[in-house]
Amino acid sequence: MDSIEINTNVYPFYFKYKGTERIIRPTTIVTRNLITEGYLRNVSRSDNNSHGFLIEKWRTLENKDITIQNR
Repeated sequence: MDSIEINTNVYPFYFKYKGTERIIRPTTIVTRNLITEGYLRNVSRSDNNSHGFLIEKWRTLENKDITIQNR
């Protein structure tokens, strides 16, 4: 994770996530730049959702390969 931006001034809460993702495969290791955005809505907490948020309108804005390394 590089950064998470959350606007709590307006409901539902807008968020933007920026980070890198590493995928390890049998023949390669791929590193990708990942940027996503969406909205967080309060819902009831449960064993499967301990934070009590639902992600809505989740979009991937960027998912580009940075490096591909042979194993």
